[in-house]
Amino acid sequence: MESAESGRCVDVPGSRGGCTDSGDVAIHWLRDALSRLAQETRARPRNGLAHHGADETVGTVGTDDAVGFDPLPLLRALYEFGAHVVVIGQVAGIMHGSRELTGDLDLLWDGHSVQADAMAAAFASVWPSSPTTTALLCAASRLR
Repeated sequence: MESAESGRCVDVPGSRGGCTDSGDVAIHWLRDALSRLAQETRARPRNGLAHHGADETVGTVGTDDAVGFDPLPLLRALYEFGAHVVVIGQVAGIMHGSRELTGDLDLLWDGHSVQADAMAAAFASVWPSSPTTTALLCAASRLR
């Protein structure tokens, strides 16, 4: 069965049947993972480890960056500012059905200045004074 809007239909386990848009399913899986991550990290003491210090044993889930991790505001802002990016890494895996959790968001972009401007605007709308926002604003100005 196909959805008229996306051309793809997914049967969601536990649903009442029928056609569910695959984009809706992907967001459902991501929200579920974020809820599980919040429960897993809620009472965990801080360990001083950032996601850059994660390894195959600890993983980003074991870092302090996983506490409160929620990529949805940034993903929404990237969409609203017209930034053409691709979600890669474990968040993409989750949106395709993986149950493994993560504490970081990996994005891929084409390197064009228009995209740098859109990405910088999106980051600035979510985190106005973050180092990532500053780096994107500098990159965008160099690419112009």
